[in-house]
Amino acid sequence: MRRRVAYRHPAHGGRAMRLFLGIIVSSLLLLAVAANPARAQQPYTITQSYSITLIQHANSRVYIEGLNNRDQAVGWNDSHGLVYEAGNFYELDYPAAIATELLAINDRGDIIGLAQVGNDWVYFLYANGAFSRLELPGVFAQPADINNRGEIVGTYYDANGIAHGFLYADALTQTVDVPGSTRTSLAGINDRGEIVGTDDASAFVYSGRTFTAVTLPGTPEDINNRGQIVGTTYVQAGGIFLERAYVFDRGTQNWFVVPDSVFCDRGLIQGASLAKAINDQGDVAGYWQGYSSGGGFIARPDHPVRPSELTVGTCHRARE
Repeated sequence: MRRRVAYRHPAHGGRAMRLFLGIIVSSLLLLAVAANPARAQQPYTITQSYSITLIQHANSRVYIEGLNNRDQAVGWNDSHGLVYEAGNFYELDYPAAIATELLAINDRGDIIGLAQVGNDWVYFLYANGAFSRLELPGVFAQPADINNRGEIVGTYYDANGIAHGFLYADALTQTVDVPGSTRTSLAGINDRGEIVGTDDASAFVYSGRTFTAVTLPGTPEDINNRGQIVGTTYVQAGGIFLERAYVFDRGTQNWFVVPDSVFCDRGLIQGASLAKAINDQGDVAGYWQGYSSGGGFIARPDHPVRPSELTVGTCHRARE
């Protein structure tokens, strides 16, 4: 029988640590919105419509973190790592773990994640049917993404609480920091080695040892091989800032909301819609939080685009 304990989140701080990190990110987003209020208003002209499939588990809330080109998604619930494929869930737990979280998956089925083993947290790679432990730098770390070359990116914190980006490849870890920045975080990597992340001032794409600033509406989470960036921003509904997913495609911002979790009105939402991953087809995965329910989602671009629904961000759901 699986032992049930109070759920602690990784990085030696339990669930409070993720909340703390979320507060940091949220503060940066709010600063960005305050600095550019035009980006916080609606409606935007939407250039892509999406059909959205909700991913829900019968017994617990699901958080989707990763998506590959084979329509495999990974995530977690209250204690299990979950693989979602063809409408079915498969549990994948680190050996002897009390809780497991799956964070990203590539096309080979390699998965990175976190697991609580006793009072400790383990960072791991699951490949070829076996788990191996990742030795990451810093006082605590957060792996974020893995590409088809097996390169892993994420963020670690040193003893002074300073955030640094890292690139892990061939069992070697390289620190990737924006020059002159006091905070660097890496979120996603594609097969060309392009990395998306943030520093104190802005979002960036790192490629060929060069950082290029990009103007995004919010925090980036992933980048695909077409250069599309997905992430989460805050929009303003009255005097309230709310989380909303976006896709940034060669200078065009595509917005969507997750149905059944939120109240949609002129493209604004009441609730949270967080985008975590994007594959090469432009499919977006993440999770949503409503007033009384929540879960994962996969949003697929409609082809052809439905023009009548593009100017106000109409919610729609894929029919089962």
